[in-house]
Amino acid sequence: MPAAVGARIAALSAQPTAVAAGSRVLAQDGRKSADALIDVAQKDGADLIVAGAYGQSRLGEWVFGGVTRDLLSACPVCCLLAH
Repeated sequence: MPAAVGARIAALSAQPTAVAAGSRVLAQDGRKSADALIDVAQKDGADLIVAGAYGQSRLGEWVFGGVTRDLLSACPVCCLLAH
């Protein structure tokens, strides 16, 4: 994540609101990206995961995997995905 984006998210989350939001950079530790996101969301008691949803070709998804597909199929936490 570019530093400017992280700084903007931090500035927005520092404003008083009824929503507690944050961002962080995760190490996958050999896990699928979706599994890492789900683990952190569950450990932090998150109610919502907000993520970008980008499609790939079938070959690209087969080679690189599909985080969007994995979140939609296996995530016990609500997801807000935007393209």
